[in-house]
Amino acid sequence: MSITNNGRAIGGRGPVHRRKVRRGIVVGVGAAVVCGVVLGGLISTPTPLATPSSTLPRSVTPQPANFAASSISTTYSVSGYTSVEAAAAVSGCLSASDSTSELAGAVLRDSAADSSGSTLVVTTPSGLTTCSKLANGTLVPGVPFETYAQADGWGKAAPPTGNPPANWLTWPVEVNSSVGGFPSRASMSGWLEQSIGRAAPNITEVVVQMPGGSMVTAAVQNGFFVARQMLSSEPSQRPLGVIPVIGYDSSGKVVYDSVSTSASAPAPQCFVTSNGVAVTPSSTGDICQAAVPW
Repeated sequence: MSITNNGRAIGGRGPVHRRKVRRGIVVGVGAAVVCGVVLGGLISTPTPLATPSSTLPRSVTPQPANFAASSISTTYSVSGYTSVEAAAAVSGCLSASDSTSELAGAVLRDSAADSSGSTLVVTTPSGLTTCSKLANGTLVPGVPFETYAQADGWGKAAPPTGNPPANWLTWPVEVNSSVGGFPSRASMSGWLEQSIGRAAPNITEVVVQMPGGSMVTAAVQNGFFVARQMLSSEPSQRPLGVIPVIGYDSSGKVVYDSVSTSASAPAPQCFVTSNGVAVTPSSTGDICQAAVPW
């Protein structure tokens, strides 16, 4: 499956093949991907956008990359897990995702659970992978390990100097992966939908509209959010357009709204750090958005 950030998507049945999605997207295994402009009246009055609006010319002479450590601590505590349980979850998730070569420096970063199981996000200093833990304890792979640079469109051959995507976001809420849609192997009934991504340090709550139409509040921990929804069956219809993804700060103020952002800053975009280093690929002469520190 190939996904672009300019409103065109190609989906089909078969295993998950994830690509970076710049907008709020939810996709299931064997389900059509949706992106573009909201249709069908899913949200009639989008919440006003409150995101950084500054732009930087791509022609700015890039300075040497000099990134401080991520604003997120390198020691993580995930709700519901002791340090021993977290270490076991990391090992099991990397094994399920065929990514055991990334074990060095790997940590459990976030988890969201319900009666059908849980979704785990495992990161290393340079990238991430996901897996799902079913109610019977079985670990199911989510997506293969991917560096932040690859997720931001650089590919394996051209990561930016200093790997700024590991320390910067394109928007305060950035959907890194949307995976799921497989039947529950524990009960062989149900259809799991998930949306996973990164969030800026001031984001404390993320609400995502899932394919079934309901708004799901995502777990936000350690710079990541995870939204899960178990449906009785695969949705017969999926909404066309940008999936509403809304990020709030601790005061309840809207910091990011994917619908308003899409309308005011249509894709494609490029993003650069405060000293002009590219976070996403861009062409000479592009006017780029200011990236958000992570």
